Amino acid sequence: MILHNPDPFAPADNGGDLDHPCLVGSGGMLAPPQNQWLIAHHLRNFPGSGACVACGTGPGASYHLAKPTAAPTGPFILPIPSDVPWQSIEIHTLRFGNPDWLVECAPTLDAWCERHGLPLHITSAWDPAYPDPKFCEIDMLRAFLAGDAKWMLYLDADIIVHPLAPRPHFTAPGFHIRADRYNFIPRQRQSWTKWCVDKFQQAPAEDWIYRNAGVWACDRAAAAALLAVIELPYHSGIMEQHHLNWWLNLAHRSGMPVVDLPTEWNRIPEELQPAWFFHIYSQKKWQNLLTFRSAGLLPDQITPLASPPPAPDFGEGAVVWPYLSTAAEWDELWFSHRSVLEHFSEKHWPLVLIGDIRPPWWPGEFIHAPRYQDALWLGTQCAERVLWMNDDIFMLADQ
Repeated sequence: MILHNPDPFAPADNGGDLDHPCLVGSGGMLAPPQNQWLIAHHLRNFPGSGACVACGTGPGASYHLAKPTAAPTGPFILPIPSDVPWQSIEIHTLRFGNPDWLVECAPTLDAWCERHGLPLHITSAWDPAYPDPKFCEIDMLRAFLAGDAKWMLYLDADIIVHPLAPRPHFTAPGFHIRADRYNFIPRQRQSWTKWCVDKFQQAPAEDWIYRNAGVWACDRAAAAALLAVIELPYHSGIMEQHHLNWWLNLAHRSGMPVVDLPTEWNRIPEELQPAWFFHIYSQKKWQNLLTFRSAGLLPDQITPLASPPPAPDFGEGAVVWPYLSTAAEWDELWFSHRSVLEHFSEKHWPLVLIGDIRPPWWPGEFIHAPRYQDALWLGTQCAERVLWMNDDIFMLADQ
């Protein structure tokens, strides 16, 4: 488990009013995320302007950016509850592989659990018979019932927790889960209904509200009721979400209460509103993260880069290698530099290594620069002409 407790950064400042009809397109549908990003960026940087950056100009445009109706309101954040009653609750999530976005998400959940004393259960292995890793939520439900906690809260791995998020508290019994956008897109709702008919030879209840599986909570009775309707075979569809909705639909028919989880506990990028949990789902996780940050809803935890050190002057030319010791796998740097000594015609050019550690055998110049961007800057500025190398580049003939 990652133990990391970031500073509770204040939310980024915001210069516009995002609680505005400009985020709604024709027919009451939310604007697409790429347009919302433009809207958020525009309102943040050009408050008071009525120019439309979402849909451009011309008649028949679907989405419009109206002039803000209120003065800049500062950071967007929900009121923080002062006294949340203690509740016996355990947190479950899954983490597998090493995706680059996980470093943005995992530490925020770890810090939140540590701050509120919430037991965190991380699943990183699952039954290979599952059609998708997220079916391990079945195992989480069983583990929850095997313990003594009264409530269970599940979060996808791609959830970012706001640094000021309070402790959760549930009052109504049942299964708490938010509605999904599927309900408002007819062709997608029809697609799920067809999926159910194909897999189970029957359609879901017409009044069933399709749910987003990214965050949900349940008490012990709801967990037992859901497990009672779960049976083989398992079918993937938006990972486990289609099948989970089918099981929830069945359990609800049998009397299990299904409660709308407040959307601030599972905020999706199509909604530029304050929240405690931000869901950067889909294949566009980095874009979704920037959408939330650009709107001032999440603090920017990127540390500004310090200025690079001044570049030395090696005169007419230099042969330069960027180098990161932790990325070296064998003696490739040694062979690369030997090939230059053997075949490069400019014998008087210095050999310059720019990186985090100087190997003991290195015969040339060394500049300490642990970041690649610094090595790139220094290496391209250190001489009038530069032969830029890498440790996996070798000269095989004179040149």
